[in-house]
Amino acid sequence: MSSINAYAPANDRPASGVSLAVEQYIVDVLRRAHLAAEAEDAADEARAILHVAQLFAEDLARTDPQFDRLQFIRAITREPT
Repeated sequence: MSSINAYAPANDRPASGVSLAVEQYIVDVLRRAHLAAEAEDAADEARAILHVAQLFAEDLARTDPQFDRLQFIRAITREPT
């Protein structure tokens, strides 16, 4: 089993197939947290989760010029199909 070093410099990050899996994992975790906050009618918490999502999107965009920040945020705010 391989481990991912989240603190590795961008040029030392895993190949794109692995990073896509990591991106999806981040989306899944943030989506669940956002949905839970909305279900609790906790607007401040939901906004805080979206702020964290924006921070992730900024970092991911720096490491991958093809990264779609808007799609990433939309995926977090959408209920899974």
